[in-house]
Amino acid sequence: MTIDDLWVRYRAYVSEINEICRKFAFSGVAIIWVAKPDDQSLPFILKAALLLIVIFLILDLTHQALGACLKKLQAEGEERSHAHMYPNGHTPGSCAVLTPSTQDRWPARLLLWKVMVMAFILIMLLVFLVAA
Repeated sequence: MTIDDLWVRYRAYVSEINEICRKFAFSGVAIIWVAKPDDQSLPFILKAALLLIVIFLILDLTHQALGACLKKLQAEGEERSHAHMYPNGHTPGSCAVLTPSTQDRWPARLLLWKVMVMAFILIMLLVFLVAA
């Protein structure tokens, strides 16, 4: 197994985690919609869960946008730093071995926060459903 294989697997797992968490978020909204009382006022726990779902979706968007921007900046920087090696302007995609930078850690940290927020949302919804 090569490092490239590990990164491919990592990206597959991260993609799957993101998809599952998004499905849970939208399912949570549906549960709140169905479980709301007839008098149209939401109990505090459902309001808190709804707020956390909104926070999760903001974190999700931030995670994707930050990851894309950081990778674009890193790729452009690497291309500029190796441009002298390829005077015709066509830099091959694998011109150098890149070491992980500190920029790579922020998307992973956001992923961790997203998963923790989603776990807390699920716990809150389960508590509400069990108590109901």
